[in-house]
Amino acid sequence: MDLEIDRHKTSFYESLLKISEDSESNERMVFSNSQLKEIIRILLENKTNPNTKDDSVYYYMRRYQLLEIAGTTKLIKKTDEKNQGILIIVPTEQLFDEIHSCHLAVGHGGIGKTLKEAKKKFANIQQQHVALYNLLCLVCQKKRTKAGNKKVVRPII
Repeated sequence: MDLEIDRHKTSFYESLLKISEDSESNERMVFSNSQLKEIIRILLENKTNPNTKDDSVYYYMRRYQLLEIAGTTKLIKKTDEKNQGILIIVPTEQLFDEIHSCHLAVGHGGIGKTLKEAKKKFANIQQQHVALYNLLCLVCQKKRTKAGNKKVVRPII
């Protein structure tokens, strides 16, 4: 089972890389682990020395907050009055694992249910990420092929 998940994970990241190379849009919410650490460093540095601010610091301060969980600092999306939940920014390297856990939590419920579950916890998981995961999920592939094998039976007259 772990071997299948590893293959699924590899296929997911290869496809994600192709999509990101082909995509002309600049996705600001999808960060690598190193980019995420750099943003956290900038925001932490700003807390200790608030006099050194440039445009990027203001940009990050408007959109993100820092949250310390179990000794690790996480980047979260700033909340407004409507949304009281904490939405964590997931690095690209953990995208598969988080989508996988949400997908299993909804019982292979498809793109819509998985995305809804992911949006409860994470700010930067997008529909295209979930759709890609769902397309590569072996259990969901089996469900899709079973649905297509139905034959129309005509009565013999």
